[in-house]
Amino acid sequence: MMKLDRNKVNIDDLLLSVLQHEHIHIEQKNLHVSIDLPKQSVAINVDSSYFKQVLFNLIDNAIRYSVEDGTITITVQIEFNSEVQISIHDSGEGMKEGDLAYIFERMYRAEKSRNQKYGGSGLGLAIAKSIVEAHDGTISADSIYGEGTTFTVTLPI
Repeated sequence: MMKLDRNKVNIDDLLLSVLQHEHIHIEQKNLHVSIDLPKQSVAINVDSSYFKQVLFNLIDNAIRYSVEDGTITITVQIEFNSEVQISIHDSGEGMKEGDLAYIFERMYRAEKSRNQKYGGSGLGLAIAKSIVEAHDGTISADSIYGEGTTFTVTLPI
């Protein structure tokens, strides 16, 4: 059980902080990052340390699995004036449909034959899911094999 220290935090600031931290990895793969934010800033009531970890895990995965010279698209939308949706899409090879059902389980790794190439422990998405759910949110993934993957986090405003 995690103890959350929730405060109102601007989602733009959290995203920019994580992207700044990851800029070297983005540059190494020559990735283009596109960010689509609402016109008005969106404040969410989260534990910023924990929620930064969620964003870090998702953006790090997007970087890791994107192709060289690829694109990462981050979109923040307000839904029904009560929720914020944060979507992170990568231009990687995507996942096979059978893997999607298991990717949030601890130690599960899609693309088992490429473990050494991509690294990681298989814990990042399970941790992200537990943090998002502790914040009364949801996390989901959609993927088209050969085209990329999109992770979407939905949180109450």
